[in-house]
Amino acid sequence: MIGLTYSVALKRNQTQIDELIQLITWLKIDIRYNQSQLGDMVNRICSSSKFNNLNFLNNLKNNMMDMPFPNAWEKSISDWNSSISQDDKDLLKSMSSILGASDANGQIMALEHVEHRFKISLQSAREVYNKKGKLFRSLGILIGLAVFVVFM
Repeated sequence: MIGLTYSVALKRNQTQIDELIQLITWLKIDIRYNQSQLGDMVNRICSSSKFNNLNFLNNLKNNMMDMPFPNAWEKSISDWNSSISQDDKDLLKSMSSILGASDANGQIMALEHVEHRFKISLQSAREVYNKKGKLFRSLGILIGLAVFVVFM
């Protein structure tokens, strides 16, 4: 069971980073073509089913009622119980100073930089999953069999 749990955590990390890249792509498109207000963007993102593994978005919507967007964004990410690394969380937090802070082209360029860094993280997460995921599952089965044999 332990090995399966670790393997699932590695897969969840990979899935969350992939959804973050999709979120950034969605934001870039929305900024470029709709030029929406932040509140409208957040409402549309939260109503979308594309980002089910990004639970911080629902907290963001609630936090925006009580505080300005940058503070709400950072608090939502800080409170998010995620499997992504602290470096990835810090990178995600940095988006609070990008969104709504400059003209559309400036935001898009900054988001492209963040997206590129998340793509590197995704590649790394895939490599870790491919190397360790199967190992963790196999070790879990072997340890389970060993415990079974010992108690027989």
